[in-house]
Order: sequence, then C-alpha cells, then structure tokens
Amino acid sequence: MRFDQLFKKLNCSTQESKIFYHLLADPEGMSVVTISRKANLPRSTIYGLLEKLITKGLIKKGLTAEGSRFFTESKA
Repeated sequence: MRFDQLFKKLNCSTQESKIFYHLLADPEGMSVVTISRKANLPRSTIYGLLEKLITKGLIKKGLTAEGSRFFTESKA
C-alpha cells in the first residue's frame, strides 16, 4: 500500500500526511517552526494539524531544553 493510500484510510488530510512524512524522516523530532518550513505551511495551520495527528495517535509531543518537539509515534 502506498503512503498516500494509507493516510486516506486513516482519514488524514494531505497536509497531515505531509507533516507526518517530514517527522518520520527526523528521529530527533521537530519544532513547529521547522515543520512549518519543511511542509511550506503557516505555523498557525501547523498547530491544528499537529493536534489532529496527536488525537489520531500518530505523533507525540515532547519537551526538550529547546522547547516543544513533535515525533512520530514510533520514535517518541
């Protein structure tokens, strides 16, 4: 099954899958600013999409010395 097909089955939007894809590539997790740059989406949009992905159990939020970071569920 292709990545985009899997996310459709999980009722994820294209933007949610884009964010997950970028997080999956970075085992150290990412800040909202970094996610925004990589996904080419405004930070205000990123916050809502991250909350949806957390609710679906696909990502987690962690706190580091640098602030909040987001990780894929398998990496957190």
